Amino acid sequence: MLKEVTNNMSELGQGLIEALTEARAHAQGKITLKTVKCKVPQVKVFAPQEVKSIRNDLGFSQTMFALILGVSPKTIEAWESGKNSPNGTSSRLLEIIQKAPDTLQFVGLI
Repeated sequence: MLKEVTNNMSELGQGLIEALTEARAHAQGKITLKTVKCKVPQVKVFAPQEVKSIRNDLGFSQTMFALILGVSPKTIEAWESGKNSPNGTSSRLLEIIQKAPDTLQFVGLI
């Protein structure tokens, strides 16, 4: 077992060294690395009624929705009343759920 762990660490270390060597060569203009451009949309700002609508469309109580999102029920209550707004991470998750509600089942949250 120890030998396997040591081998895996050696492979990881070697991989890191290779990656850093490539990064250095790229920074020095010696090689060109493959790049991928992607457009990431801004995080959506959710109005209180939108949060409530997403929750209601899924058929969840505030408590159950909070459990699924990993926040407190008070947080859901604050979002739906307009006292607070979802932060970037929560907004992105709400956006995913809104566009693809089956995602929750797919990842095993419901």
